[in-house]
Parts: sequence; structure tokens; C-alpha cells
Amino acid sequence: HYRLASLPRHAGPLLRYWWNSTPERHREATLAWARLIAHATAEHDTLIRDAHADNLIRRAGYRLLHRDPAALEQAIAVAEENRREFGVQFRVLDGRELAKAETLLRDDLPGAIHWLGPWTTSDPGGLVSAYAGLFEHLGGTLLHGDAQTLTETTAGWSVDTNSGRIDAANVVVALGPWSPQLLGKFGYRIPLVRKRGYHMHYQGGRSLDLPLLTSPDAPATPIQLGYAEAAARQLIEIGSRVEPEPWFGTRPCTTDMLPVLGPAPRHRGLWVNFGHGHQGFTLGPATARVLAETMNGEASSVDTSPYRIDRF
Repeated sequence: HYRLASLPRHAGPLLRYWWNSTPERHREATLAWARLIAHATAEHDTLIRDAHADNLIRRAGYRLLHRDPAALEQAIAVAEENRREFGVQFRVLDGRELAKAETLLRDDLPGAIHWLGPWTTSDPGGLVSAYAGLFEHLGGTLLHGDAQTLTETTAGWSVDTNSGRIDAANVVVALGPWSPQLLGKFGYRIPLVRKRGYHMHYQGGRSLDLPLLTSPDAPATPIQLGYAEAAARQLIEIGSRVEPEPWFGTRPCTTDMLPVLGPAPRHRGLWVNFGHGHQGFTLGPATARVLAETMNGEASSVDTSPYRIDRF
């Protein structure tokens, strides 16, 4: 589902996205992502423990349900390939095992793949707040300001905040989908595919044991939310909507599907960390670690060349 009037604005990035979707280029992106994903839980774990936020975390994976037996068999084959290549672990549940694990679901489903490694949080906002509290506890200061006031100075960089002007030798642009707009004033052109995602809360329904994912294979638009809700109601009683309108956010997806991470080559002290697509919350601590290592002149735990800003 798309708006015809918006296509001219997105045509260039979408064509680049399509060009990078060939099997060879997609595999290169997959390998580059895998190097970052390998550090995701370890970096979160350090922050979770230091922020005393373990009560918000569950380390039990998630289940990917399939309603079509043929699709399940195909997904199992792909999962086996991923296990051989990347070491990710999973368990296949047949319909009987799935019904036993999730007693609220229909009992006539073919089965699911239980991915064992991922962690989940019951309150993403609460976890981020805990991280922010840890930052302040360690001596950091959180301020509100206008990123568009960022200016290069003889000593480094300055930006206007509600508490006055802040000067520093280094600045990191981590504004998600708004990063290219700011970087454009310094001559950097970063093509993005901006994907909008929608979120709705429900009340009065029943809860699953583990996060469960399924899709009616429709595009991610407000219409998609309705399709997803209808699909979910076929599986479990989810109750009524809490808010009259869904919350939505924009995901910054680069045209080669990789984040933008590292120094801005034409400006000393200017650094970037954005373009994580659907994985900003998951990979934020990992890419922050890599960037900190680079800024400090240390050997990075990850080869950063695939993420450099001048690749565009």
C-alpha cells in the first residue's frame, strides 16, 4: 500500500534499495549485519546489570508461528542454513507442542520455530529510561536542544540547548531518520528509505507465554495494522484497542541496508551512528561500543568499513 504522490520523492532510494537486493549484495549486507548482531546481547547485558534492570528482561527467545505447513517446512530449511552458518539455535515445535506451550492459541496450527537465543523486554521504554538513569549516575547530563543549531567552531562543535550553548571537541549525530537532514548542511548526502511502523495497545485480552510473530504478508501501513489485528484475532483474544489512533514511528533504512557508523571524513570531530533500520533498539549498545572504540583510537571489535559514511 503506497501513496502515488509520494513515489517521486522515494524513487531514487527505492531503486538503490532494489539494486542492493540482488543475492550477492544482500549476502554481503547479511554478513556485515551478523558481525554487529553477534555483540548485541552482550552489550545490552552489561547495561542491564549496571542499570539494575534485569526485571525487565526475559532470556527465553521467541516463537515464529506458521499457519501454512509448506511455509513452515521452507522456514525450517532456512533456519537450518542459518544455524550452520551463523550458529543461531532454534527448536521446531509441531502443532501439538505449540498448543501445549501456548494454550491460548488454536489447536489446529501446523507449528512454529522457537528461536532460543533472542532476549525480550516487557517494557522497552522502561529499559531505555533505566539506561538513561545509569548514564546520569555515571556523571552524564541529558539536555534538550535543537540539533539544527549544530555549528563547527575553531575548537570543535557547538549546539544550542535549553540550558545554553554546549561546546565540545566531538559530536555524534544519532538522529535516526532525521540524521541526513542535519548532515546535509555539511555537504553529506545520505539516501534513506523511510519505513513507517505502527503500534497499538490492547486491553481485556489474554497473554501469550512468549512473544509470537506472524504476518498476513501485507505492507506496513495503517492498513497493515488492521490486517495484522485481524490475523491476531484469528489466533488469540487480544481485547479492545486502548488508544483511538495507533502510535507510529519512522525507521531509517539505508539503501544498502547497513547502518552509517564512524567519522565524517571532511569534518574533524564529527561522528555518525544511525541507519539501523528495524534494529536500532537491538543494536544501539553494540554500535555505540564500536563507535567509542573508534573515537578513542582503539582497535575496533568489528570491521567498520562496510558502515562508513563515504560509501554513498
